[in-house]
Amino acid sequence: MAIVERIMVIVRWFNSKRGYGLGDGVNGKVYILHFSQISTHGCGFRALDPGEEVEITPVPPQDPTKGPRAENIRRVNRKLKPLTSKAPEYRFEKTRRFLELVVGWNNDIVFPNPLGSCDRDCASGNVEAFYLGASGYYRELPPLSVELPKTMVFGNTAIVGVNEDGGVLPRRFLYDFRPGHFVLAVTMDDGKVSAKAKQISFRAQNSTNSIHPQDHGVWVVADTVFKKVFEGLPDTENEYELKMAIRDLIPDPENFETKRTNTSMKVFGKAIARCISELKPDPVVAQTQSATA
Repeated sequence: MAIVERIMVIVRWFNSKRGYGLGDGVNGKVYILHFSQISTHGCGFRALDPGEEVEITPVPPQDPTKGPRAENIRRVNRKLKPLTSKAPEYRFEKTRRFLELVVGWNNDIVFPNPLGSCDRDCASGNVEAFYLGASGYYRELPPLSVELPKTMVFGNTAIVGVNEDGGVLPRRFLYDFRPGHFVLAVTMDDGKVSAKAKQISFRAQNSTNSIHPQDHGVWVVADTVFKKVFEGLPDTENEYELKMAIRDLIPDPENFETKRTNTSMKVFGKAIARCISELKPDPVVAQTQSATA
């Protein structure tokens, strides 16, 4: 019997909406990590944390244009206990018009919780996942509504909704929020600009991608896909110039922008620039205050 090779990999990133991520192997190769290969059988929602060390079985690529993939991904440092309770069939009434999420000023996503806590809810690393119910019960996913704070700016923080192309969503109550859109929070403090974007989406785990029945279900997920502190940005009123400066400072190591623009984190440049412009003091007001001081 051939001995199966096992190697250690560090998770570079993992996106819950796409259901996969990349990891750097000790052998110098980059591996594709898919949630269906995470061997936490019977533990519910499957995800990996950036920077986490995992053990994998490396598999050569079938497509020469793609990298090698990982099978039987074992989480080394995070031990999860198998679920023993029976999963509730549903926690959200399909008769309600929307699944309503609320965003706070600290960019926390407040999930609906009509029936109390559930052991299938998950908070791990960059991900929060709220269990909705059995996958068979949700043949059609409920529409999302996301309520942002009533004003765009409060103190030194601005919060906006952002679509997949990086455009700022115009309303504060987003009753037609599309899964895959983002909530972006930008804070200015002592010359530094901190930006954090959460992507809101659904995850369906069923017999096609999860073997263990305890892993089946539907979750609504908030995944912090982007987080960065900017320093030395130009002091300009030109939003386009600011956007380009921000984009230049956002890394794109996998060169996503040349493959599909809206999968690169550079897509947030425009929305971050808009938030900075809104956070800056009005030059006319500032000049008036200076003159009367």
